[in-house]
Order: sequence, then structure tokens, then C-alpha cells
Amino acid sequence: MKSAVLLLAFGLASGVAWAAPASVPVAGPSETEETHAALKAAFAEAYLRYPRLPQGVLEAQAFVASRWQHRVPEAPYAGHHGMPQSYGVMGLYRGQPGFADQVGAAAKLLGLSPERVARDLHSNVVGAAALLDSALGERSKVGRIEDISEALQNLSGILPAQASATAYARANHAFDLLLTLDRGHDDDDDDGIRIAPKAIAFERAFDVDTLVKMRAPFVRLDLDSNRIETEGLRLDPISETLIDNGAKAAVAKSTDYGPALWQASPNYSARNASASHVTIHTTQGSYAGPLSWLTNPVSRVSAHYLIRSSDGQVAQMVRESSKAWHVGNHNPYTLGIEHEGWVDQTGWYTTAMYSASSALTRHFCARYSIPCSSAYTGATGVTLAMAVDDSDGTERSSARSLPANQWTYLEWKLDDSAQWSAWVGGNGVISSSQVTLDAIWIYRAQTSYTVHLSIDDVQYRFEG
Repeated sequence: MKSAVLLLAFGLASGVAWAAPASVPVAGPSETEETHAALKAAFAEAYLRYPRLPQGVLEAQAFVASRWQHRVPEAPYAGHHGMPQSYGVMGLYRGQPGFADQVGAAAKLLGLSPERVARDLHSNVVGAAALLDSALGERSKVGRIEDISEALQNLSGILPAQASATAYARANHAFDLLLTLDRGHDDDDDDGIRIAPKAIAFERAFDVDTLVKMRAPFVRLDLDSNRIETEGLRLDPISETLIDNGAKAAVAKSTDYGPALWQASPNYSARNASASHVTIHTTQGSYAGPLSWLTNPVSRVSAHYLIRSSDGQVAQMVRESSKAWHVGNHNPYTLGIEHEGWVDQTGWYTTAMYSASSALTRHFCARYSIPCSSAYTGATGVTLAMAVDDSDGTERSSARSLPANQWTYLEWKLDDSAQWSAWVGGNGVISSSQVTLDAIWIYRAQTSYTVHLSIDDVQYRFEG
């Protein structure tokens, strides 16, 4: 027979703790236009049904919560670090610890089943609209969207609590939503889903201390003294955001890394080794939910830093001298950075986030003499094998190692008996002119890291 080769294309992120996807988009890339058309129709109906809602607020909520991806997780805790998962394009939670049962509440308001609100795109959008309308109370109308900041915070799904990190996470959700409205969104790749920019008066939505925490993009002009400054605040000419001028010590700063805000997590312990590695995570969620979870004592997980997608803001939750709980046996010598977003959605990885992450990693490298010129390139501890049925029985291939941090092909030649052995009724020799792919095995020796593995392609090729 002619020489035939079976090739499998694999992608693996190893040596860094990339989270495996907690959920998959309901719509694949080929269905994007159809999904966006359904989204626009759902938004339109929701605004007609709840006329008090400001135009653009539902699109902004969907953008902040999911980047317009309708995700249905496998389970309420199927996420990275056991993080509670939100449901649907509007990012609704189901009553996990620290989170409201938004799905159940929306279902009651609409007279639908919770499963339908969680899984059906249209019901998910209208359900979120119903929740926001209900939170507006007895208002006859909404004058300015900044005046309903508390209702926007409730859309985060995070329950109010005394902890400062929880209050910050709730406020951050409202801020990110208003920031999206302030900037607008106009992307030709998003098939007509648009958010028209509208100037947001952030000072109407938040107090001064919160504005400084958020580094809100607003200024007041003091015409009498010809300056862009207020008492205790000034405008950073580089970031064009408000920063503390020293007169007010309202915002807790990181003592390890100047640009970071301090949001303490109780989930840490003493190190028993010096820091020598940096671990890169993706939260598998939008910013507010993971921040609340990583600072919740119930979760028993944490990371040193979390970076926001929209503007690269950095929050520190665990001191660098302490051990954060993020990569199991490797916690003692690692420094962990969480990044807002999902690993299978590139839209979360903004220039601002990349810049902030690289600056933070550079800080680690300099401070702890970590050789950060390249990513981990050693062995992954992952090997693969396959089996084919050649009608005489099933023949099993030899195992092949998979290298780290690259897309690669592994191949086995069907006419080389040294590469095959008997498995089920076989004899190690492929004698048929036609074979059926029977199984693929993936083995991992390293069980402490979360490994994100994708089988991208299977090919059958003749040679000669």
C-alpha cells in the first residue's frame, strides 16, 4: 500500500496556569451574524417592554458581562478556581455563595422557567431588562443614567456586603458599564451591534473616593484659578484620569507595586520558598465577579493581582511576600496574575491589559531576578496516542510527547508496524486499505497545572 500518514494538530498552553474553558459559546463563528441579529431583536423588544431603561444600557451590560457571547456553562461552578459561573449573554448568576439568584428572580418577573432564562438568548436579555427595571423602583422615568448607579451595581449579581473588596467589585461593574457607554462601541466585525457614545458625568454616579479608585476619566475646570484640579485631586496628564493629590488618603495603595489598588483577600498563607516564577491566568469571567470570588473567604482561592480589560487597571489582593492560592503545589514559589476575560475570546485581551500585564511582569522580573525573557518551553508532561480499527482489530499507536506553548502536528505512519501495537483483537500490523479512527488518548504527568488543550485538526495523507 502507499505510505499513509495520520496527523493530529494540537494546541497546548502549559507551564502557565491557563484555565480550561468553563463554558462554550452557544454560537460558533459561522453563526455570528445570526446571533447578533437575534441580540438586536431582543434588545429592541426589551426597550419596548421596559421604556424606562436608558438606550444603550442593555447593550453595554452584554458587552461588559460577555462581550456579546451567549455562554451556557456546564455547571454553576465549572469555572477557573471553582469560580461561580454566570449564564447567558447578560451574565446572570444563579445564587452561588456571594451572588444573587438573578436567573430565578428574572424568571419570576417574566413568568418563565429559570432554565429558559439561563439558556435562551432572547429570554436572557429580556430577563436582565426586567431585573434592571425592577431595581428602578417607583421612578416614573430615568433622567440621566448616572443617577441609577446603584441599580447598575445590582446587575453585577454580587450581593452587598461589608467587605471593601465586595463594594469595590459592585461599583466596578457599574463603572465599567458607564465607561462602555462613555466610549461607545463601533466595531465592523460585530455586524451592526453598536453603542453610541454619550458623555458620562462620572461624578454624578460615584463619590470622590470611588472615582479615584476607578481612575475615572473626568475633569472639572477651575476657571478662577485656571487649573484642571479639585481639592485633593488632580489630573494625571498621561492617563487623563483623576488621581489622589495627597490631601486625601482615601484609597488604599499597594505597597508592592505602585500602580495597583489594594483590595485585600483573606485567602493567603506564608511562603516557604522565594518567588521564582510568574503564573498567568485568565479568569474565565468578567472583572467584578472574579474579584468578588477571589476575595471571598468561602472560595479558598486567590491571586496576587487582577487586571481589568477595559483600561488595564491593576488590583492587588495578596502581598507578594505571601502565598496566594492559585496553582496548587506551585503556590510557594509563584506570583499569580489573573486577567479578565475568557481564553477563547480575543476581544478581552486589549492593548491596555497587555501593557499593564507586561509592566507588572517586568516588575516581578526586576524585583525577584526572574528570567522572564521567554515563556516556559520545557516538557509539558503531556503525551498522546491514538487507535485505529483496520477491520482485523484495533491497533494502538506509540505515544508521542507534546511540546509546550505551540501549535504542533503529531503524526503516525500507517505502514510502519513499529509505530503500532495490538490493542483489541489486533496484531500490530495495519493490513486493510481502509481504517477508522477509534480513539485518542491524552496522558498528563503534571497534574498541578490547569492545561488548556485543543485538538484542532485530524488529517489522513498519502505520500509517494
